[in-house]
Amino acid sequence: VRIGLNSRLDTIQAAIVLAKLPKFDWEVQRRNEIGAKYSELLKDVCITPSILDGNTHVYAQYTIRVPNRDALGSAVREAGIPTAVYYPKCLHEQPVYAPLGYTYGDFPRSEQAAKEVISLPMHPYLTDGEIEHVANVINKALG
Repeated sequence: VRIGLNSRLDTIQAAIVLAKLPKFDWEVQRRNEIGAKYSELLKDVCITPSILDGNTHVYAQYTIRVPNRDALGSAVREAGIPTAVYYPKCLHEQPVYAPLGYTYGDFPRSEQAAKEVISLPMHPYLTDGEIEHVANVINKALG
């Protein structure tokens, strides 16, 4: 309901960051490897993230886009794989932006994307076998 940002770390969060800092470069590299593997395994059945030349990605989430997101989410969860929809609404649909006067339909591409995106498991400790299992379940569900 309010626009804001609070990016301060509390003491415990700072301690965790300090402990993880020595592995930071490895974790970023591993996330890139996992993202590339997901993209290769899923490229034929859904829209995967694209990275422009000269750029990198840290994959805080690995999000794909499919027209039947809810059905896919159910199938993947039934296989014991967690998923998430981090942004189910567009910014103009948030109450804080109501005074700007935008309504549903004003940003059709954003609204369509919000209905189609789903995030897959993503962390640097995923094994290749786990990544392949997730991709196999998705390929089967969408195939």
